[in-house]
Amino acid sequence: MILFFVGLAAAGCGERPTMKLLVIGVDGATWDVIDPLLAEGRLPAIQALLDRGARGTIEARGVLKSPVIWTTIATGREPEDHGIVDFLHDGVPVGSNLRRVPAVWNIVSEERPDLTVGATGWYVTWPVESINGFMISDRLLLEGLDRRYYPAEFDGLVPLESAWNPLAPAETGRVDRFTTLRFDPRSGRKDAGDPEALANSLVNYRLARPYAQDETYTRVAEALQQRWQPDLHLTYFIGVDFTSHGFWIDAFPEQFGDGAGRQSDPHLAEIIPRYYEYVDEIIGRLIAAAGPETTVIVLSDHGFGAANEDHPMPAEYWYLTGSHRAEGIVIAAGPGIRRGATLENPSHLDFAPTVLALLGVPPGQEMAGRVWTEMLEPAVAARLPLDRARRYDQAWTWQPAPIATVKDPEILDRLRALGYIPPEPRTPPPLQTPVYADGFEGGNSSAWNSTAEPSSPGGRD
Repeated sequence: MILFFVGLAAAGCGERPTMKLLVIGVDGATWDVIDPLLAEGRLPAIQALLDRGARGTIEARGVLKSPVIWTTIATGREPEDHGIVDFLHDGVPVGSNLRRVPAVWNIVSEERPDLTVGATGWYVTWPVESINGFMISDRLLLEGLDRRYYPAEFDGLVPLESAWNPLAPAETGRVDRFTTLRFDPRSGRKDAGDPEALANSLVNYRLARPYAQDETYTRVAEALQQRWQPDLHLTYFIGVDFTSHGFWIDAFPEQFGDGAGRQSDPHLAEIIPRYYEYVDEIIGRLIAAAGPETTVIVLSDHGFGAANEDHPMPAEYWYLTGSHRAEGIVIAAGPGIRRGATLENPSHLDFAPTVLALLGVPPGQEMAGRVWTEMLEPAVAARLPLDRARRYDQAWTWQPAPIATVKDPEILDRLRALGYIPPEPRTPPPLQTPVYADGFEGGNSSAWNSTAEPSSPGGRD
């Protein structure tokens, strides 16, 4: 443990990168929501980034599934090359062992041992990998699962448990900042004839749970950023995607005709814009932890819009009213970024080459994307290593078979409940009371489990 933390502290002793980078991934973020909120002055952290930096619209290609796109972002490779093509592989949730090529955290660790690298919550990072820094996997909250974080010595040194239990009675009031609904997780069903029960179920799965998850990863990322100041830190947050699937008709009822799956609910109307405000807070917190010498990149995997004939949701998820759009966001600001620049047709394949170049590592020959030089100050762009003289995938080893775990049934039930994989044919059981840990009021994610209807509302990536 001592050697690890000395290594982190000593990273500044050698050659420094062209930039120190903080990456904030916001699943599903779209300019269609951000720009009106900016006009109302509701997103001060994002506005401050735009005032001193660059912006662009990034368009996803192919399937709009989160594990696929976020792996493309991290590797600079197409799905057929990196091997993550869906949520499941042979019926098992996909893991990092299936990734056929290295990600930026592997390449930087290998090529720049003088730099420290961190990843917090990034999609498909379980099991965690040994890198020159730290990794907090996307399965952190699955207690009892091995290899959720690296190094093992982090246990007890940073907050690795859930920020709170979103279903504990004493904690349900936390969603009051987003909605006027009196939230009761024990009242959640998707019955078409009971709008209040439907609203509670949507708030349960589409707001309360992702809110607790995002806050958990924010606290972990803040602690790691403040204590060890990594040269590259990639973070990821899921709540915008969840709320956009669940509450689009409530925020934007004018976009729907008579054929919508459900009616809008005024109690839910502010959830999407207020969640964007919360993400703006996250961005501000992480920027404060990183300091003014850090260059910040914010990006999404795709955007969002109304579920309609052109962008339908499956019939069994009639209560979900938001669906994916290809157009996502990119924002960059900080040292080296040109104020007022616009990125020219940026691609997710460009991210890895850009990050590598900014850290003094030439992009790989195998990477099809380009470096976003148009967003950089000319003097910075002129110093980047762009010769493409190396490949980084030739010595990479990976496992062709997925790793099954005792937590897979829990993961599969959650994916079905959220609509990410097709539901199993079943007759819904009668509503039952969620099971809470005895006397539990916050922290232990195992208390999230519920005997309530397993096909409760979710979303689809």
